[in-house]
Amino acid sequence: MSNVLAQDPELLQDYLAECEELLERADQDLVSLEALGAAASSEYAELVNRIFRVFHTIKGTSGFMGLDQIVALTHHAEDVLNMLRQRSTPPPPATMRETMDVLLAAHDQLTKMVAAVREGAPPVPAPEHLIAKIVALREELEQEPEQERPRLGEIMVVEQVISRTELNESLAEAAWDGRKL
Repeated sequence: MSNVLAQDPELLQDYLAECEELLERADQDLVSLEALGAAASSEYAELVNRIFRVFHTIKGTSGFMGLDQIVALTHHAEDVLNMLRQRSTPPPPATMRETMDVLLAAHDQLTKMVAAVREGAPPVPAPEHLIAKIVALREELEQEPEQERPRLGEIMVVEQVISRTELNESLAEAAWDGRKL
């Protein structure tokens, strides 16, 4: 903790209390996000946004306190969360499982780093293999095309509301009339 501000006991206690509260909230949200999996919903988007805000807030206050090791880890995790925020749908199930593994590992490491600061020790850098996993995941999310959402007619056929023949007839009729369905 090279920054003079980190040596102010009152300021340091406020920082630690805020980080621990935010990490607890993020833990609950990560568990909820993991339970949702790759299901698209408004809850998914809200959870990703809340978790992003936790990492973003911790990054900012850690930077203010001069805790560069925490800033580095939260910055990398924030990149992955930002990629999730930019998508209109969650990644496919396998990628979502990998994402959750990485985010939970980053959360655990961040919790250890904050605990070290509470004990009066400087936080050790996050393990290189964790940073490498986070960076690789971010790159994978950048390259991975979003899943195309199924069209209403296809959903109705799968749910057996209408038959494939009825769908095709309706689409042909709509095309003939010049309507767009």
